[in-house]
Amino acid sequence: MVPCRQSATGRDTDQRRRERARQAGAGRLGVAEALAHRRAVSAGVPVADLQAGRRTRAVSHARRLLCQLAVRHLAYPGATVARFLGVTTSAVNRAAWSAPLPAVAAFT
Repeated sequence: MVPCRQSATGRDTDQRRRERARQAGAGRLGVAEALAHRRAVSAGVPVADLQAGRRTRAVSHARRLLCQLAVRHLAYPGATVARFLGVTTSAVNRAAWSAPLPAVAAFT
């Protein structure tokens, strides 16, 4: 086993680096949550339904619009959006790069 490097405070630097990466990811997820909340409110769909994998027309439309906004316009990785929504990366990327919805203009 490779010994961990220790910083002056005694915490290993690998652990600190992982913690910073986790915190940075949490900040981006906060933006995704805010975007999802805004999109869900405008569509009249609860955020929980976006993440539940429901396939009703309103939820699918809201999820597709969220994917297009997050991946195309905000440059989120498809995998990050997929983890947030609870769907596969393929589903997010297919929704994001499908024909643009007219409602995207209202959010950009």
